[in-house]
Amino acid sequence: MNVRLHERWDELRGSYWFVPTLMIIGAALLWGALGAADQALLEAGVARLPWLYYDTIESARTLMFAVAGAMIGIIGVVFSITTVPLTIAASQFGPRLLRMFLRDTGTQVVLGTFTATFIFCMLVLLRMRDETTASLPQVSLSVGLALALLSLGLLVYFINHIAVSMQAPVVVAAVSDELQAAIKATFPLASGPAAPAPPFVPPAAPALTVLAERNGYIQARDDNQLFQLAETHHLTIQLLREPGAFVTAGAPLARVWPPAAPGSVGQAINGAFVLEAQRTLVQDIEFGINELVEVALRALSPAINDPFTAITCTDWLGAALCQLAMRQLHVPCRCSSDGTVRLASVPLTFGHATDAAFNQIREYGRGSASVTLHLLNTIAVVAECARSAEQRAHLRRHAELIEQGSRDGLPEAVGRALVAQRYAEVAAMLAAQ
Repeated sequence: MNVRLHERWDELRGSYWFVPTLMIIGAALLWGALGAADQALLEAGVARLPWLYYDTIESARTLMFAVAGAMIGIIGVVFSITTVPLTIAASQFGPRLLRMFLRDTGTQVVLGTFTATFIFCMLVLLRMRDETTASLPQVSLSVGLALALLSLGLLVYFINHIAVSMQAPVVVAAVSDELQAAIKATFPLASGPAAPAPPFVPPAAPALTVLAERNGYIQARDDNQLFQLAETHHLTIQLLREPGAFVTAGAPLARVWPPAAPGSVGQAINGAFVLEAQRTLVQDIEFGINELVEVALRALSPAINDPFTAITCTDWLGAALCQLAMRQLHVPCRCSSDGTVRLASVPLTFGHATDAAFNQIREYGRGSASVTLHLLNTIAVVAECARSAEQRAHLRRHAELIEQGSRDGLPEAVGRALVAQRYAEVAAMLAAQ
C-alpha cells in the first residue's frame, strides 16, 4: 500500500465518524433495497405476510417514531459513556493512548449501529407520510424492529466492553498487539543469524542539502519513491531524519550527491515525507515502545504507585523485543544493480529498541526490588530470542546498568542481594550463548 494511503487509512481508523458514516450509507442503501421489496409485494398483490410486522399506518408510524426517538437518546448516552475511558486514558495511561481508544472497533460499530438505525427509521417514515394512500412497508418495518432489537443487545455489550477496556492489563495488551502487528508489517522474518550491516560512507564531494519545508513529526516516509528518484536521476541520497523524529522548517532533511541535481529533487524529497502533529505506528516502531513505557512510568509514579502494571508493561515490552530480535531490521543502504549506493538512512537498530524499552523504567523503578528483578527476568526471556553477539551485548549492557542502579536505589540489603544473584544468572546465560 502507498505510504500516504496507509497513513490516511490509519488516520481514518482513529476516528469516531468514519465507521458510523459507512454504516449510515449502508442503512440508506438497505432502505432503498427493502423499499423495492415492499413495492414488489404490492405489485404482486400480497397484502400481508404472517411472519412480517403488520398494523395500521398510524400505529406503524408511532412505532417508528418511538424507535427513532429512543435511538437519539441512546446515542447521547453512548457518547457520554465513551468520554469515560478517554478521560481515564489521558489521566492514568497518558494522552498518547487516546489514539488507541479512538481506534476501538467495538465502540465505532456500536455508535454506527445506533446512528444507522435512527437514519433507517426516519427513512421508513418517509414512506408512511400519507395515511390514506400509502401502503404499509412490511419488510422495511420488520427490519427496522430487528435493528432496534440489535441495538438493544449492542447497548448491553457496549457497557460491558467499556468496563473491560478500562482495565490496565487490557489496555497494555491492546497497545502491545498493535505494536507487534506494526513490527510484523514493517520487518520480515530473518532467515539466519543477524549480521552487522556496513555503515554508509558519504562521498568526498560536496553535497546538496535539502531543507524541510514545514514543521511536524515524521509519521511515514516513502523509501521506494526516494529510491526510484535516486535511480532516475543517478543520485545518492542520505536521509537525515527517521520516522518519529520532529522536523523544523528549514532544518536539514537530506543530503544529495552530486550537488548539481535537478531543482525538483528537493521538492520530491519533501513530498516523500508525511509530517503531522503527532507520532503514529505507521512506520515509527519506537513510538509503540514509548507508549508501553509511558504506562509503566505513570504506574511507578508516587501518585499511583502500581508496580504490578509496570511489571505487566515490562512483560509486553519483552515480547516486542523478542519479535524485533527475530526479524531482519532495515539495512542502512539501498544500492542499484551496479552496487552504487542510492539511498542511505539511519534505521532502527536492536540497540535503539532496548534503550527505549529499558532506560526510563530502570531509572524510575530502581527503588522497587520487584520491578528491578522483573527487568532482569525480561532480559533473560529476550536473550533466548537473540540471534547475534551484538544483540546479546546490548542485553548484557542493560543488565549491568540495572544491577548497578539497584546498589544505590534499593534501600534493603536483601533486595540488593537478590538482584545481584539474578544478575549473575542472567550474565552467565548471555555468556554461554
